[in-house]
Amino acid sequence: MTFPATLNIQITDAISARQAQITQLGREIDALQTAASALRGQKTASRAASTPKTKTGRRPMSAAARKAVSARMKASWAKRKKASQSTPKTSSQSKTKTKTGRKPWTAAERLAISKRMKASWAKRKRTKRAG
Repeated sequence: MTFPATLNIQITDAISARQAQITQLGREIDALQTAASALRGQKTASRAASTPKTKTGRRPMSAAARKAVSARMKASWAKRKKASQSTPKTSSQSKTKTKTGRKPWTAAERLAISKRMKASWAKRKRTKRAG
C-alpha cells in the first residue's frame, strides 16, 4: 500500500519532531538528576564514571599464610593416605572398574548376554517374516 507523497513527508516530519523532543527531554532529565545529586551531596554521574574503581576480590595471601596452608594440606593428605592404607580392601573394592565406574563383565556374563540378544534378534526376525 502506497501513501501520497505529502502524507509520507508529514509522517517523516512528525517522527523527527518527536525524536528531537525525546532528545531534549533526555537532556533535561540528566540536568535534573545532576542537580538532585548535588543537593544530596553526592558525586554526579560524570564525576563518578571518571573516578577509577578499586580492585575487588580476594586479598593477596602472605608468604607465611601460604606456608601454613601448605603444611595443613600436606598433613591432611598424609592422614587420608595413612587411613586408606590401613583399611583392608574388600573383594568388591579390589576389582578393576571400567571408565564408566562399573565392574567389567565376566566371560560367563558376556556369553549369557550374547545368547539372550541372539534369541531376541531371531524372535524379531520371525515376527517380521510372519507379519
